[in-house]
Amino acid sequence: MASLRDIETAILQRLSLLRSGAAGAFRSVGGLAGRSAARVVEHLRHQRKPAVLVRYGVRKRTSTGLSVQWEFYVAVEGLRGAEEARLGADGVVGMHALLDLMRENLDGTRLPCGVRLGFVNEAAVADDGRLLVFQQTYEVEDGG
Repeated sequence: MASLRDIETAILQRLSLLRSGAAGAFRSVGGLAGRSAARVVEHLRHQRKPAVLVRYGVRKRTSTGLSVQWEFYVAVEGLRGAEEARLGADGVVGMHALLDLMRENLDGTRLPCGVRLGFVNEAAVADDGRLLVFQQTYEVEDGG
């Protein structure tokens, strides 16, 4: 399997290429190490949004080899409230659209480092009425 560094680099490059209309889907793309979900949310508050941060999850042995899970934290902010953050508005990409965009462009994708991403799950992490944060988890499998 590719190194964790190579996997993270490939994931970040892929995320930076995602488009929403004519613009990039995310204004901030980055990686984080070993923080609790609460600290990730706090870190996201200070990023330009929409933002996505990637964090190494767990590595485990499976019947087909090694499997690694990565967590993707997506943040959007609606200055007019939760509905704008969730659904989007003029000039604001909503959370639903970003989650769909990520799943459509990442699930089943083989990265340049030779591994394949597989969608596992997603869940809400934070919602304070303006800032909305979701986590998507992807399994990274060795391309053989």
